[in-house]
Amino acid sequence: MQKLFLIILIFLLTSCALSAQIPYCNFFKLNAEEINYNGKKGVSIYPEIVSIPGDSISNFISNHTNRFEYILYNRLDSLQKYSKLYPDTVAIQKHFCSNLMNSKRIKDYFSVLTGVSETPEIYTEQEMMLIASRFFLCDKVNQSDTTVGYHICVGINGQKELNSNKDYTTLEAFCFEAIFHFYKEGRPQFVTNFIRYIKNSTSRHKVDFTDFSKFLENVKTDCYSAMESDESLRKSLLLFYQLNKENISIKII
Repeated sequence: MQKLFLIILIFLLTSCALSAQIPYCNFFKLNAEEINYNGKKGVSIYPEIVSIPGDSISNFISNHTNRFEYILYNRLDSLQKYSKLYPDTVAIQKHFCSNLMNSKRIKDYFSVLTGVSETPEIYTEQEMMLIASRFFLCDKVNQSDTTVGYHICVGINGQKELNSNKDYTTLEAFCFEAIFHFYKEGRPQFVTNFIRYIKNSTSRHKVDFTDFSKFLENVKTDCYSAMESDESLRKSLLLFYQLNKENISIKII
Protein backbone atom coordinates (compact mmCIF):
# COMPACT_ATOMS: atom_id res chain seq x y z
CA MET A 1 0.00 0.00 0.00
CA GLN A 2 2.83 2.37 0.91
CA LYS A 3 4.62 1.52 -2.35
CA LEU A 4 1.45 2.30 -4.34
CA PHE A 5 1.13 5.64 -2.53
CA LEU A 6 4.73 6.53 -3.45
CA ILE A 7 4.13 5.64 -7.10
CA ILE A 8 1.02 7.84 -7.22
CA LEU A 9 2.86 10.69 -5.49
CA ILE A 10 5.76 10.48 -7.94
CA PHE A 11 3.32 10.49 -10.86
CA LEU A 12 1.53 13.59 -9.56
CA LEU A 13 4.77 15.44 -8.90
CA THR A 14 6.05 14.53 -12.35
CA SER A 15 2.82 15.74 -13.99
CA CYS A 16 3.02 19.05 -12.13
CA ALA A 17 6.68 19.47 -13.09
CA LEU A 18 5.95 18.78 -16.75
CA SER A 19 3.13 21.32 -16.69
CA ALA A 20 5.38 23.94 -15.15
CA GLN A 21 8.15 23.29 -17.70
CA ILE A 22 6.08 23.58 -20.88
CA PRO A 23 7.88 26.29 -22.92
CA TYR A 24 4.78 28.33 -23.75
CA CYS A 25 6.92 31.04 -25.33
CA ASN A 26 7.62 28.62 -28.18
CA PHE A 27 3.93 28.44 -29.03
CA PHE A 28 2.74 32.02 -28.57
CA LYS A 29 4.13 35.36 -29.73
CA LEU A 30 3.13 38.98 -30.07
CA ASN A 31 2.91 40.59 -33.48
CA ALA A 32 3.46 44.33 -33.74
CA GLU A 33 2.80 46.46 -36.80
CA GLU A 34 2.39 50.14 -37.55
CA ILE A 35 -1.10 51.18 -38.60
CA ASN A 36 -2.73 54.34 -39.90
CA TYR A 37 -6.16 55.10 -38.46
CA ASN A 38 -8.03 58.24 -39.48
CA GLY A 39 -4.78 59.84 -40.54
CA LYS A 40 -3.01 59.03 -37.28
CA LYS A 41 -0.18 56.54 -36.93
CA GLY A 42 -0.32 53.90 -34.23
CA VAL A 43 0.91 50.44 -33.34
CA SER A 44 -1.28 47.35 -33.41
CA ILE A 45 -0.28 44.61 -30.96
CA TYR A 46 -1.92 41.21 -31.16
CA PRO A 47 -1.07 37.66 -30.07
CA GLU A 48 -0.48 34.79 -32.45
CA ILE A 49 -0.26 31.04 -32.06
CA VAL A 50 2.95 29.61 -33.51
CA SER A 51 2.76 26.26 -35.30
CA ILE A 52 5.71 23.89 -34.90
CA PRO A 53 5.40 20.90 -37.27
CA GLY A 54 5.83 17.57 -35.54
CA ASP A 55 5.52 18.98 -32.01
CA SER A 56 2.71 17.31 -30.06
CA ILE A 57 1.98 20.33 -27.85
CA SER A 58 1.93 22.65 -30.86
CA ASN A 59 -0.39 20.27 -32.70
CA PHE A 60 -2.77 20.22 -29.75
CA ILE A 61 -2.82 24.02 -29.47
CA SER A 62 -3.33 24.35 -33.23
CA ASN A 63 -6.30 21.97 -33.04
CA HIS A 64 -7.85 24.01 -30.22
CA THR A 65 -6.83 27.54 -31.11
CA ASN A 66 -10.01 29.23 -29.87
CA ARG A 67 -9.60 28.21 -26.23
CA PHE A 68 -6.02 29.53 -26.14
CA GLU A 69 -6.79 32.69 -28.12
CA TYR A 70 -9.43 33.49 -25.52
CA ILE A 71 -6.77 33.54 -22.79
CA LEU A 72 -4.29 35.51 -24.90
CA TYR A 73 -6.84 38.21 -25.75
CA ASN A 74 -8.62 38.45 -22.41
CA ARG A 75 -6.37 37.41 -19.53
CA LEU A 76 -2.95 38.81 -20.36
CA ASP A 77 -1.95 42.26 -19.20
CA SER A 78 -2.93 45.05 -21.57
CA LEU A 79 -1.29 44.25 -24.89
CA GLN A 80 -1.00 47.90 -25.85
CA LYS A 81 1.58 48.51 -23.14
CA TYR A 82 4.04 46.72 -25.43
CA SER A 83 3.54 49.39 -28.10
CA LYS A 84 5.97 51.61 -26.20
CA LEU A 85 8.74 49.17 -27.13
CA TYR A 86 7.97 49.30 -30.86
CA PRO A 87 9.81 48.97 -33.28
CA ASP A 88 12.06 46.75 -31.10
CA THR A 89 10.13 43.54 -31.74
CA VAL A 90 12.81 41.48 -30.01
CA ALA A 91 12.26 43.41 -26.78
CA ILE A 92 8.49 43.07 -27.21
CA GLN A 93 8.73 39.30 -27.47
CA LYS A 94 11.20 39.11 -24.58
CA HIS A 95 8.91 41.02 -22.21
CA PHE A 96 5.87 39.09 -23.43
CA CYS A 97 7.64 35.77 -22.84
CA SER A 98 8.76 36.82 -19.37
CA ASN A 99 5.23 37.83 -18.39
CA LEU A 100 3.79 34.65 -19.87
CA MET A 101 6.19 32.29 -18.10
CA ASN A 102 6.11 34.12 -14.76
CA SER A 103 2.33 34.29 -14.45
CA LYS A 104 1.07 31.43 -12.31
CA ARG A 105 -2.49 32.42 -13.15
CA ILE A 106 -1.94 32.07 -16.91
CA LYS A 107 -0.08 28.78 -16.52
CA ASP A 108 -2.91 27.44 -14.36
CA TYR A 109 -5.39 28.32 -17.12
CA PHE A 110 -3.21 26.58 -19.70
CA SER A 111 -2.90 23.57 -17.41
CA VAL A 112 -6.69 23.20 -17.43
CA LEU A 113 -7.03 23.89 -21.15
CA THR A 114 -4.40 21.29 -22.07
CA GLY A 115 -6.00 18.68 -19.81
CA VAL A 116 -2.84 18.47 -17.66
CA SER A 117 -4.46 19.65 -14.43
CA GLU A 118 -5.18 16.68 -12.18
CA THR A 119 -8.08 18.48 -10.47
CA PRO A 120 -10.87 19.34 -12.91
CA GLU A 121 -12.75 22.60 -12.50
CA ILE A 122 -16.39 21.73 -11.92
CA TYR A 123 -19.22 23.78 -13.43
CA THR A 124 -22.95 23.19 -13.60
CA GLU A 125 -24.91 23.04 -16.83
CA GLN A 126 -26.66 26.24 -15.70
CA GLU A 127 -23.31 28.02 -15.32
CA MET A 128 -22.29 26.79 -18.77
CA MET A 129 -25.43 28.31 -20.31
CA LEU A 130 -25.02 31.55 -18.36
CA ILE A 131 -21.47 32.00 -19.64
CA ALA A 132 -22.27 30.92 -23.21
CA SER A 133 -25.20 33.34 -23.45
CA ARG A 134 -22.87 36.29 -22.79
CA PHE A 135 -21.07 35.69 -26.04
CA PHE A 136 -24.22 36.81 -27.86
CA LEU A 137 -23.89 40.55 -27.36
CA CYS A 138 -26.25 43.20 -28.74
CA ASP A 139 -24.06 46.29 -28.74
CA LYS A 140 -25.41 49.01 -31.04
CA VAL A 141 -28.58 50.50 -32.51
CA ASN A 142 -28.98 52.01 -35.94
CA GLN A 143 -30.84 55.18 -35.06
CA SER A 144 -32.38 55.50 -38.51
CA ASP A 145 -34.42 52.28 -38.27
CA THR A 146 -33.72 50.89 -34.73
CA THR A 147 -32.12 47.72 -36.08
CA VAL A 148 -29.77 46.20 -33.49
CA GLY A 149 -26.20 45.15 -34.25
CA TYR A 150 -24.44 42.34 -32.46
CA HIS A 151 -21.10 40.63 -31.84
CA ILE A 152 -20.19 36.99 -31.21
CA CYS A 153 -16.55 37.61 -30.51
CA VAL A 154 -13.42 36.69 -28.54
CA GLY A 155 -12.94 40.19 -27.13
CA ILE A 156 -16.25 41.99 -27.57
CA ASN A 157 -18.70 40.11 -25.38
CA GLY A 158 -20.73 40.43 -22.19
CA GLN A 159 -18.59 38.37 -19.80
CA LYS A 160 -17.46 41.36 -17.71
CA GLU A 161 -21.08 42.37 -17.13
CA LEU A 162 -21.60 39.34 -14.90
CA ASN A 163 -19.42 40.79 -12.11
CA SER A 164 -19.09 37.35 -10.53
CA ASN A 165 -16.76 36.53 -7.64
CA LYS A 166 -16.09 33.16 -9.28
CA ASP A 167 -13.40 32.86 -11.92
CA TYR A 168 -15.12 31.43 -15.00
CA THR A 169 -12.15 31.91 -17.35
CA THR A 170 -11.69 28.29 -18.41
CA LEU A 171 -15.44 27.81 -18.86
CA GLU A 172 -15.51 30.98 -20.98
CA ALA A 173 -12.66 29.62 -23.12
CA PHE A 174 -14.48 26.29 -23.51
CA CYS A 175 -17.77 27.94 -24.49
CA PHE A 176 -16.03 30.25 -26.94
CA GLU A 177 -14.31 27.31 -28.63
CA ALA A 178 -17.54 25.31 -28.72
CA ILE A 179 -19.58 28.13 -30.26
CA PHE A 180 -17.10 28.69 -33.08
CA HIS A 181 -16.60 24.97 -33.64
CA PHE A 182 -20.16 24.84 -34.97
CA TYR A 183 -19.52 27.77 -37.32
CA LYS A 184 -17.20 25.60 -39.42
CA GLU A 185 -20.10 24.11 -41.36
CA GLY A 186 -22.12 27.31 -41.76
CA ARG A 187 -24.46 29.25 -39.50
CA PRO A 188 -25.53 27.02 -36.57
CA GLN A 189 -29.17 26.88 -35.48
CA PHE A 190 -28.48 28.69 -32.23
CA VAL A 191 -27.20 31.73 -34.15
CA THR A 192 -30.33 31.71 -36.30
CA ASN A 193 -32.31 31.60 -33.06
CA PHE A 194 -30.30 34.52 -31.66
CA ILE A 195 -31.12 36.68 -34.67
CA ARG A 196 -34.80 35.81 -34.26
CA TYR A 197 -34.65 36.76 -30.56
CA ILE A 198 -33.20 40.14 -31.54
CA LYS A 199 -36.01 40.80 -34.03
CA ASN A 200 -38.72 39.72 -31.57
CA SER A 201 -37.32 41.86 -28.76
CA THR A 202 -36.81 44.84 -31.06
CA SER A 203 -40.45 44.71 -32.19
CA ARG A 204 -41.68 44.42 -28.62
CA HIS A 205 -39.66 47.32 -27.22
CA LYS A 206 -40.48 49.70 -30.05
CA VAL A 207 -43.88 50.04 -28.43
CA ASP A 208 -42.49 51.54 -25.20
CA PHE A 209 -39.47 53.28 -26.76
CA THR A 210 -38.06 56.19 -24.73
CA ASP A 211 -34.42 56.44 -25.80
CA PHE A 212 -31.85 54.42 -27.74
CA SER A 213 -29.73 53.54 -24.72
CA LYS A 214 -32.61 52.00 -22.77
CA PHE A 215 -33.90 50.36 -25.94
CA LEU A 216 -30.56 48.63 -26.54
CA GLU A 217 -30.24 47.56 -22.91
CA ASN A 218 -33.70 45.98 -23.00
CA VAL A 219 -32.97 44.06 -26.19
CA LYS A 220 -29.57 42.95 -24.92
CA THR A 221 -31.05 41.67 -21.65
CA ASP A 222 -33.85 39.85 -23.48
CA CYS A 223 -31.36 38.12 -25.76
CA TYR A 224 -29.06 37.07 -22.90
CA SER A 225 -32.06 35.48 -21.21
CA ALA A 226 -33.26 33.79 -24.40
CA MET A 227 -29.83 32.38 -25.24
CA GLU A 228 -29.39 31.14 -21.68
CA SER A 229 -32.44 28.94 -22.28
CA ASP A 230 -31.80 28.12 -25.93
CA GLU A 231 -32.08 24.36 -26.42
CA SER A 232 -30.01 24.29 -29.60
CA LEU A 233 -27.14 26.06 -27.85
CA ARG A 234 -27.37 23.74 -24.84
CA LYS A 235 -27.28 20.58 -26.99
CA SER A 236 -24.37 21.93 -29.04
CA LEU A 237 -22.30 22.78 -25.95
CA LEU A 238 -22.95 19.40 -24.35
CA LEU A 239 -22.07 17.59 -27.58
CA PHE A 240 -18.82 19.55 -27.81
CA TYR A 241 -18.09 18.72 -24.17
CA GLN A 242 -18.54 15.00 -24.82
CA LEU A 243 -16.13 15.25 -27.76
CA ASN A 244 -13.50 17.09 -25.72
CA LYS A 245 -13.88 16.07 -22.08
CA GLU A 246 -10.70 13.97 -22.27
CA ASN A 247 -8.53 16.88 -23.40
CA ILE A 248 -9.69 19.63 -21.03
CA SER A 249 -9.69 19.58 -17.23
CA ILE A 250 -13.22 20.78 -16.65
CA LYS A 251 -16.32 18.85 -15.69
CA ILE A 252 -19.89 19.85 -16.57
CA ILE A 253 -22.50 18.45 -14.15
